[in-house]
Amino acid sequence: MIVEYSVDQSDSKHQLSDEEKWLIVVSYKYFGFSQAEIVKDFGFAQSTVSRILKRYNQTGGVSNQYENCGRTPMKEQHPEVSSLIKEQLVENRTISTRQIAYQLQEQHNIDISHVTVCSIMDDEGFDYKRTKQIHLLTTENKLERMKYITKQMASPKLKFYVFSDESIFQVDKFNSFTWCNGDDITNIYERKQNSYANRQCHVWAAISLMGKTDLFVHTTKVDSNAYMNCIENCLLPFRNKAIPKRNACYLVQDGAPSHKAQNTMGYFEEQRIKVIQLPPWSPDLNPIELIWNIMKIEFKKRVTKDIFQTKQEIQSCLQEIWETITQEQIENCINSVIQNLPHILNKNGEYLQ
Repeated sequence: MIVEYSVDQSDSKHQLSDEEKWLIVVSYKYFGFSQAEIVKDFGFAQSTVSRILKRYNQTGGVSNQYENCGRTPMKEQHPEVSSLIKEQLVENRTISTRQIAYQLQEQHNIDISHVTVCSIMDDEGFDYKRTKQIHLLTTENKLERMKYITKQMASPKLKFYVFSDESIFQVDKFNSFTWCNGDDITNIYERKQNSYANRQCHVWAAISLMGKTDLFVHTTKVDSNAYMNCIENCLLPFRNKAIPKRNACYLVQDGAPSHKAQNTMGYFEEQRIKVIQLPPWSPDLNPIELIWNIMKIEFKKRVTKDIFQTKQEIQSCLQEIWETITQEQIENCINSVIQNLPHILNKNGEYLQ
């Protein structure tokens, strides 16, 4: 049996009828639809689908438990509550729903729970997003990015490109979130000076359509000598194994001082390594950044389960995670960046949000 139904999304505050609520329940319980399929096929919000199914499992029905019990909805008791919540967000975008509820009780004598605050904010289109740090690109930055993209899109040597970078993994890294309304970008702010906790690990690696290098752990300050040691121990063995001798190795790297030092560039020339220099402030043009993101998600999961007492334990954990990275993931990341290049050009070199 095929369920056909459409929801008019022209009204962003569309209130579901009982018919629509039962459609969600029947589709899920009797027709075997997943929640994701219901969201995609019928156009309901994911939070709405989850809420209706949870209500059905708890009560056996789909009606709001307060609809017929005499309790007046919060927005009817205090019509100003939405605007008061928005005022709190204007003052502090990182405020929690518990803090908002407390402020409303203290300042406006409104008896409201943090759950109700969350529900009202959901109705108003707010979402809690992780904050992001970006560099504000100058006109010169954008022109350099466009020049780089135009040249690399036409390169026949892309198969032999090896995308490299360093990354730092921190046990005590602070991840902040902020409230965003719809597609706004208040969770993105200019990168300032970084500070790192003691329990961290500085690593280097490279990926390509032909595979990946070993993961190199820096144990000293990353200067020219340390970087050349990294290349000798990881990149050269990979190059000798994966790239035919008649072909040069094209190393894509950023402009870190150790990467472009005179000693380093002379070493690259001796080893027949051709350098492809990324434009300044362009991590989005380097596919390995996506691999680092995958690893950091897994690293965070393991940090919550295990207590790392030493840096060696962190290193062992990272080596294990690196071994789980598949060639399919690598190719997907590389292809994703390549597919984004025309779109960045269309935005005159600006970041894609």
